[in-house]
Amino acid sequence: MIIGSFCLNAAHEDMLRSVVRALDHEMTAFSSMHDIGATGVGLIFAEWNSQTETDIVTELLRVSDERATRIPIILIIPRGWNRILELASDLGAYDVLLAPPNPAEIKAEIERVTTDPWLVAR
Repeated sequence: MIIGSFCLNAAHEDMLRSVVRALDHEMTAFSSMHDIGATGVGLIFAEWNSQTETDIVTELLRVSDERATRIPIILIIPRGWNRILELASDLGAYDVLLAPPNPAEIKAEIERVTTDPWLVAR
């Protein structure tokens, strides 16, 4: 599976890349939402923090939701952003991880997406 990253800081990107490689998946980083549709990506990790504008994250979730084949998006948010947890779910995030995520969390999310009957059946 191709796993994408969007707006991740360098440390999170490096950690994600090492987990993805260990699980024998491919990874690509996106600099624009317009690049996402053409890649065949099956999962995206996106960071939502004070540097990432809310409208960028909401647009990413909207674009994912409107596709014929929905792309699950896992948001990484700063600790203490508890009010955002519910909003992220309401906006359509597949799941939310608190920053910094640990490799075991990333691995579990990737395995969950690859075995989720709703996603696999599409």
